[in-house]
Amino acid sequence: MQNFQPTPGCPIPVRILADSAVREEVEPWLRTGLVCGVTTNPTLLRRAGLHVSDIAEVARWAAGDGEREVCFQLWGDTAEQQYSNAMRIHELAPEALIKVPVPPAGVTRVAPLQGPGLPGRVTPRAPPHPPPH
Repeated sequence: MQNFQPTPGCPIPVRILADSAVREEVEPWLRTGLVCGVTTNPTLLRRAGLHVSDIAEVARWAAGDGEREVCFQLWGDTAEQQYSNAMRIHELAPEALIKVPVPPAGVTRVAPLQGPGLPGRVTPRAPPHPPPH
């Protein structure tokens, strides 16, 4: 992973991301200038009535003009399923970061994503999220 660098234009040296898949919930936060992007996960996508096929649209509005960070948490019960879903996310939203949920065994899922050059993040997580629709 790259060294931490604050998001350009972010007024504080910490990245604060809105945790939602609902545009109407996120946009007021983005307008404050304190929130530098959007992060979401399969549960939030499902609660918003969104499907895997909606990832591209969420990435589009969440990224704005490309100045904001966008993260999607992957899902799957095995390393292979998570890798496959990471590739799906990357295909739908190539500029998005991929969050790998990390129960202790999850750390092993990060290195294989670096091979094809997928940008990613790690997020501590106990139980895995069920897949979006």
